[in-house]
Amino acid sequence: MDGDGLCAWTNDPNAWDARLDVVLHFERHFRIEVRRRNDFDGEIGWVVHEAFTWPAPCLDRCMRDIRDVWCPDGVRVSTEPETNFRNHLAEAVFQGEGAKANDEKTCQISVPTADRRLVDNLPIDELQLPALFRVGQLVELLGGEEWRGGLRACHGPQYIASRSILREPVESGEASRGGVRMAGPLDGIKVVEMGVWVAGPSCAAVLADWGADVIKIEPPEGDPFRGLGAAFGAVMNPPFELDNRGKRSIALNLEVAEGREIAAKLLDSADVFVSNMRPRALERLGMGYEALARANPRLIYCNVTGYGPDTPEANRAAYDVGAFWSRAGVASGLMPNREVGPPLQRGGMGDHMTGANAAGAISAALFSREKTGLGQRVAVSLTRIGVYMMGWDTNTQLRAKLPDAPPIDRFHAPNPLINPFRDSEGRWFYLLMLQGDRHWPDFLRAVGNPPELAEDPRFVDIPSRRENGTALVEIMDRILATRTRSEWAPIFDENDVWFAPIQNLAEVVDDPVVRAAGAFVTVESPTGPIEQVNTPADFYGTPSEPGDWAPELGQHTEMILVEELGLDWDRIAELKALGAIP
Repeated sequence: MDGDGLCAWTNDPNAWDARLDVVLHFERHFRIEVRRRNDFDGEIGWVVHEAFTWPAPCLDRCMRDIRDVWCPDGVRVSTEPETNFRNHLAEAVFQGEGAKANDEKTCQISVPTADRRLVDNLPIDELQLPALFRVGQLVELLGGEEWRGGLRACHGPQYIASRSILREPVESGEASRGGVRMAGPLDGIKVVEMGVWVAGPSCAAVLADWGADVIKIEPPEGDPFRGLGAAFGAVMNPPFELDNRGKRSIALNLEVAEGREIAAKLLDSADVFVSNMRPRALERLGMGYEALARANPRLIYCNVTGYGPDTPEANRAAYDVGAFWSRAGVASGLMPNREVGPPLQRGGMGDHMTGANAAGAISAALFSREKTGLGQRVAVSLTRIGVYMMGWDTNTQLRAKLPDAPPIDRFHAPNPLINPFRDSEGRWFYLLMLQGDRHWPDFLRAVGNPPELAEDPRFVDIPSRRENGTALVEIMDRILATRTRSEWAPIFDENDVWFAPIQNLAEVVDDPVVRAAGAFVTVESPTGPIEQVNTPADFYGTPSEPGDWAPELGQHTEMILVEELGLDWDRIAELKALGAIP
């Protein structure tokens, strides 16, 4: 099978048994079922099933490695150049005897799935066969009673059936609803990411959410982050899905000269390059800043590192738990006591802070380029983000040169009024009385002015409360444990006592205020809409929303080579033979 697609056809309408089923099995446990009902009033002369974009690294091998094909008697199965997977078109051809251009049942449909846009500016009566359906007609045909299911996939194509690919064009900057993605403030910005794990990819994911076109370069074996879920026995990988949505994936072997040449060509036309590879690795690949800036002076070059690209430890391997959590003093600052040791960091905390800051730095550099016409190098490190996050403590250390202070517990807090407390059900909440003398009368009024607080001279002002913090917290514990959080909430609100519940993750995702703040967003996945965490910023003048589901490894390799670099299929075949692409 050396053609470009799979099609099945017959000249004998009687050969169809209610529907044609073609089941393809190939490696990586990928399966597609193509089902087409035969109820077009007996007018079908032959049928080509919907062609679909398959994961590019598997494309050729899959076509050669079909395990099982079943069709009714009288139906031939073969490959046909006219059904061209590599052009990334979803095509359905329905042609009968005496077909006319304005006959809705006898027109050819071409749906580019690369950007999920349909040509909708040519009336059918001006076309010759094969003709393009207009959007409404296509939705009616493929989404109506005569089409059921289309394509179904277990692990792979990003565009599933007609629901995901039938979308109207979006004008640049146009905010629209009803399934069309809003462009966002970075619409028109092209980003090339060469990142692994979290810090670099999360930066590019933020840029993608803001409207940038992000191409993710991966090695043939993929970003190791892809295997995180499997390593722990999980069947899904929500962290990877969060940090890689809205991107296109191209698989390149950068150890091969031709693979590096492809990467260089992509970067020649890019606005932004994001990588969290170590500087010496980028230099070895010819992707250091000086080399790329010579070829593309407008390029914004962002290298996310553990310890800074110009430090003696620029090439030291780092995760955020090392460079951010440990090295920058975060773990020590949160240590409950020296014997128990520091708390464990939750996954990606430092990486996400670093990625978001890198996205902001890149945006500032893009703004600067509008004035100067030139790109620049941008550097963000996990350690520096950690030091900045601990800035109050660290800046105080710079000024006061304090000795190593013992860990602080709630009974020895400098201000006992900004502290966590438990309710009658054992659930925690925080009181937020940072300005003690301002808030103390409000708190006393809220809890009924108990004499042990209101009349005790140990608690009369800030210095006194600090000196007698242990006694104060013990009394407040007893009082606040008499009601539930939900009972205290209206009392605190009425008396202007600032507070916040300490919530677990189940409570967070159900919190109506968190939801109203836009913390979650629905993303279309291969199995339907799925809710994910949103990136932190909203843009009211140029609204944006997340793009497509995180791509399969190399899902867009051939599409990028054709559409971005203008390569033909002979050259793509050569690149495969040379090992530059899988």
